[in-house]
Amino acid sequence: MTTRWQKLVHLLVSARLELVFPAVANNWLVIFLADRLETSESTNPALATMSRASAMGLSAAIAVGLGIYALALNDIMDLRHDRAFRPNRPLAAGRVGLPTAVLVAFLCLLGAVGASVFLGRDSVLLCLVAAGATLFYNAVGKFFPAVGVTTLALIWALGMAIPNPQLVFAWPVWLTFTHVMGCTLAVHVLEGKRPRLRGPEWLGVCGSWTFWTLVLVLWMNTRSGDLGPPGAGRPGLWGGPLLAVGGFLVAGWFSVHDRMRPLRSRRAAGDDLRTLAIVWLIAFNAGWLLSAGAIGPGLFMLALFGLAVASRRLGSALEEWALPSPSFQVGVPGAAPDPSRTV
Repeated sequence: MTTRWQKLVHLLVSARLELVFPAVANNWLVIFLADRLETSESTNPALATMSRASAMGLSAAIAVGLGIYALALNDIMDLRHDRAFRPNRPLAAGRVGLPTAVLVAFLCLLGAVGASVFLGRDSVLLCLVAAGATLFYNAVGKFFPAVGVTTLALIWALGMAIPNPQLVFAWPVWLTFTHVMGCTLAVHVLEGKRPRLRGPEWLGVCGSWTFWTLVLVLWMNTRSGDLGPPGAGRPGLWGGPLLAVGGFLVAGWFSVHDRMRPLRSRRAAGDDLRTLAIVWLIAFNAGWLLSAGAIGPGLFMLALFGLAVASRRLGSALEEWALPSPSFQVGVPGAAPDPSRTV
């Protein structure tokens, strides 16, 4: 394989598309639910004036842009740490240059903001807030567990609401927020990250979850004008998502159990659980759509879920394929002696 193709493959692998697909699926879910559940008052006016293909294309561009920006920013700011603990990552291994990573992050952020302009001022504002929260998380938040866990969950929730900031049925946003928050905590404990979560930090996490849950509930009540529990008149909508939650608990247990059985590193188990948790967001989306009677979009989400799972395996295979062939070196068992070496 030529060097140019190798660099392209490593760049695609560093983008970790299996983690970008869920962000795209989240935005598409909001668009599909706007057709099914939202009224004209709770739908972004820009969505009503464009075709669904255009809306899906713009929301996908926003999700991909913000997703790759976030992943690239994380790799850039964690470069020293990755060189010590994750040296196989393309940027840490030098297979992708630092200037290239910075340029990709900037262009992706610029593309996301540019696409959000077509969805209106509120969408642009949410896009900028999500980008700022991503920078805050990587620069400050992740060093304080309670702050970092909440910030990461809010980034996913904010990104999900960009296509339709006026939405009333915000329970899918809440489920995403809660799922990301809970799984991030589980990974933090599983990997034994420092600083450890102690009593005050656990109280802070629980307080943050309660606060933002109340904010979403008040938002839904204020927008709907109903003082009762939001979504109480649609209990059937929870069937699919709750089934997906049960499926994740089973899959997550098996994933961690299989990793820990041969006593492999907790970091490997944490990486598996982290990826599984994010990819499983697509299954939640499929559950919401199927429960809402949107059979076609729901099956489409299930296909996207399969694609996200396959892309991870394909990425690993491509990365191995693009690695340079091993060469004989002095000191390597079985290598030919170096005639220029003197005693």
